[in-house]
Amino acid sequence: MTTPNPGFQLGRARWIREGKDATIIAIGGILSEAVAAAERLATLGVDTAVVAVHCLKPLDMEMVARVVASTPVVVTLEEHTTVGGLGGALLEACEALRTFPQVMRRVGLRDCYPTVVGDQAYLRGAYGLDAAAVVKQTIEGVRAMRQAGNE
Repeated sequence: MTTPNPGFQLGRARWIREGKDATIIAIGGILSEAVAAAERLATLGVDTAVVAVHCLKPLDMEMVARVVASTPVVVTLEEHTTVGGLGGALLEACEALRTFPQVMRRVGLRDCYPTVVGDQAYLRGAYGLDAAAVVKQTIEGVRAMRQAGNE
Protein backbone atom coordinates (compact mmCIF):
# COMPACT_ATOMS: atom_id res chain seq x y z
CA MET A 1 0.00 0.00 0.00
CA THR A 2 1.30 3.48 -0.87
CA THR A 3 1.24 6.42 1.46
CA PRO A 4 -0.62 9.47 0.12
CA ASN A 5 1.36 12.63 -0.46
CA PRO A 6 0.46 14.94 2.45
CA GLY A 7 1.15 18.00 0.27
CA PHE A 8 -1.35 16.97 -2.41
CA GLN A 9 -4.39 19.17 -2.88
CA LEU A 10 -6.97 18.63 -5.58
CA GLY A 11 -6.74 21.43 -8.12
CA ARG A 12 -3.43 22.81 -6.84
CA ALA A 13 -0.38 22.86 -9.09
CA ARG A 14 3.16 22.18 -7.82
CA TRP A 15 6.00 24.57 -8.58
CA ILE A 16 9.00 22.43 -9.50
CA ARG A 17 11.33 25.24 -10.53
CA GLU A 18 11.20 29.05 -10.47
CA GLY A 19 12.10 31.19 -13.48
CA LYS A 20 11.50 34.63 -14.97
CA ASP A 21 11.82 34.26 -18.76
CA ALA A 22 9.39 31.43 -19.47
CA THR A 23 7.22 28.83 -17.76
CA ILE A 24 6.67 25.25 -18.88
CA ILE A 25 3.44 23.79 -17.51
CA ALA A 26 3.29 19.99 -17.79
CA ILE A 27 0.63 17.45 -16.96
CA GLY A 28 1.25 13.82 -16.12
CA GLY A 29 4.25 11.60 -16.65
CA ILE A 30 5.85 13.88 -19.22
CA LEU A 31 6.96 16.23 -16.44
CA SER A 32 10.49 14.81 -16.68
CA GLU A 33 10.78 16.21 -20.22
CA ALA A 34 9.76 19.66 -18.94
CA VAL A 35 12.43 19.55 -16.23
CA ALA A 36 15.07 18.39 -18.73
CA ALA A 37 14.05 21.19 -21.11
CA ALA A 38 14.33 23.81 -18.34
CA GLU A 39 17.82 22.54 -17.50
CA ARG A 40 18.88 22.83 -21.17
CA LEU A 41 17.30 26.27 -21.46
CA ALA A 42 19.27 27.44 -18.42
CA THR A 43 22.51 26.65 -20.29
CA LEU A 44 21.19 28.87 -23.11
CA GLY A 45 20.47 31.75 -20.75
CA VAL A 46 16.70 31.27 -20.54
CA ASP A 47 15.52 31.22 -16.91
CA THR A 48 12.57 28.80 -17.03
CA ALA A 49 10.01 27.90 -14.39
CA VAL A 50 8.38 24.46 -14.38
CA VAL A 51 4.91 23.80 -13.01
CA ALA A 52 3.33 20.36 -12.58
CA VAL A 53 -0.42 20.14 -13.04
CA HIS A 54 -2.04 16.86 -11.99
CA CYS A 55 -5.61 17.57 -13.17
CA LEU A 56 -7.34 19.85 -15.65
CA LYS A 57 -10.48 20.17 -13.58
CA PRO A 58 -10.40 22.00 -11.34
CA LEU A 59 -7.50 23.96 -12.81
CA ASP A 60 -5.45 25.98 -10.33
CA MET A 61 -6.51 29.54 -11.18
CA GLU A 62 -4.01 31.04 -8.74
CA MET A 63 -1.24 29.24 -10.62
CA VAL A 64 -2.54 30.56 -13.95
CA ALA A 65 -2.60 34.14 -12.66
CA ARG A 66 0.88 33.80 -11.16
CA VAL A 67 2.36 32.31 -14.35
CA VAL A 68 0.92 35.01 -16.59
CA ALA A 69 2.07 37.76 -14.22
CA SER A 70 5.58 36.40 -13.72
CA THR A 71 6.76 35.16 -17.13
CA PRO A 72 6.07 36.46 -20.64
CA VAL A 73 6.34 33.07 -22.38
CA VAL A 74 4.22 30.06 -21.43
CA VAL A 75 4.63 26.58 -22.92
CA THR A 76 2.20 23.79 -22.10
CA LEU A 77 3.33 20.17 -22.41
CA GLU A 78 1.01 17.19 -22.56
CA GLU A 79 1.46 13.62 -23.71
CA HIS A 80 -1.83 13.41 -25.55
CA THR A 81 -3.81 15.48 -28.02
CA THR A 82 -3.87 19.24 -27.59
CA VAL A 83 -7.58 19.21 -28.47
CA GLY A 84 -9.43 19.63 -25.19
CA GLY A 85 -6.18 19.45 -23.24
CA LEU A 86 -4.02 21.50 -20.92
CA GLY A 87 -3.30 24.33 -23.37
CA GLY A 88 -6.98 24.89 -24.08
CA ALA A 89 -7.84 24.74 -20.39
CA LEU A 90 -5.12 27.28 -19.66
CA LEU A 91 -6.43 29.65 -22.34
CA GLU A 92 -9.97 29.31 -20.97
CA ALA A 93 -8.65 30.15 -17.51
CA CYS A 94 -6.82 33.17 -18.92
CA GLU A 95 -10.02 34.34 -20.56
CA ALA A 96 -11.90 34.01 -17.27
CA LEU A 97 -9.15 35.98 -15.50
CA ARG A 98 -8.96 38.48 -18.37
CA THR A 99 -5.18 38.14 -18.58
CA PHE A 100 -3.04 36.35 -21.15
CA PRO A 101 0.62 35.45 -21.59
CA GLN A 102 2.53 37.58 -24.08
CA VAL A 103 3.47 34.41 -25.99
CA MET A 104 2.01 30.93 -25.59
CA ARG A 105 3.03 27.65 -27.22
CA ARG A 106 1.31 24.27 -26.88
CA VAL A 107 3.34 21.07 -27.14
CA GLY A 108 1.32 17.88 -27.53
CA LEU A 109 -0.11 15.58 -30.15
CA ARG A 110 -1.92 17.36 -32.92
CA ASP A 111 -5.37 16.02 -33.76
CA CYS A 112 -4.14 12.88 -35.52
CA TYR A 113 -3.88 9.15 -35.12
CA PRO A 114 -0.38 7.92 -34.26
CA THR A 115 1.18 5.89 -37.05
CA VAL A 116 4.45 4.67 -35.54
CA VAL A 117 5.32 2.15 -32.85
CA GLY A 118 8.09 2.30 -30.29
CA ASP A 119 8.93 2.81 -26.66
CA GLN A 120 7.91 5.97 -24.84
CA ALA A 121 11.19 7.84 -25.41
CA TYR A 122 11.12 7.03 -29.13
CA LEU A 123 7.49 8.11 -29.50
CA ARG A 124 8.05 11.36 -27.62
CA GLY A 125 10.86 12.19 -30.05
CA ALA A 126 8.90 11.06 -33.11
CA TYR A 127 5.91 13.24 -32.21
CA GLY A 128 7.83 16.26 -30.92
CA LEU A 129 6.99 15.76 -27.26
CA ASP A 130 10.50 15.47 -25.86
CA ALA A 131 12.74 17.98 -24.11
CA ALA A 132 14.33 19.04 -27.41
CA ALA A 133 10.92 19.99 -28.81
CA VAL A 134 10.05 21.92 -25.67
CA VAL A 135 13.38 23.78 -25.83
CA LYS A 136 12.70 24.67 -29.47
CA GLN A 137 9.19 25.95 -28.77
CA THR A 138 10.36 27.94 -25.75
CA ILE A 139 13.26 29.55 -27.65
CA GLU A 140 10.90 30.43 -30.52
CA GLY A 141 8.48 31.97 -28.02
CA VAL A 142 11.21 34.02 -26.34
CA ARG A 143 12.46 35.21 -29.75
CA ALA A 144 8.93 36.16 -30.84
CA MET A 145 8.41 38.14 -27.65
CA ARG A 146 11.74 39.94 -28.02
CA GLN A 147 11.10 40.73 -31.70
CA ALA A 148 7.77 42.26 -30.73
CA GLY A 149 9.70 44.54 -28.37
CA ASN A 150 8.17 43.07 -25.23
CA GLU A 151 11.36 42.18 -23.34
